[in-house]
Amino acid sequence: MISVIWGVDQSELVVFLGSVLTIIGVAFFAQWSLLSNITSSIILFFSHPIRLNDSITILEGKEYELEGKVIDIGLFFVTVLTDEGDEIILPNNIFIQKSIKKRKV
Repeated sequence: MISVIWGVDQSELVVFLGSVLTIIGVAFFAQWSLLSNITSSIILFFSHPIRLNDSITILEGKEYELEGKVIDIGLFFVTVLTDEGDEIILPNNIFIQKSIKKRKV
């Protein structure tokens, strides 16, 4: 009713609403990603599936495995040092979603 009184064209209103809903959708996706990593860091902190200096293998699939030593656990990321000396920074939610194998030292 208000759009008719103000003389707003319906096609302009549809474009405006579509743009607003797209921006809100992108914002919710970004927020979900941040909250997912923060929640994962809390789970990692309390359940201790990995600790500093653990030698781990992340099982990505049958043909790809990531091996290394945990050198830092932060609020959003875990840093793994590979056997070749490369540092790989992974989001915390990887450690909740993927299978992790600890290597005995």
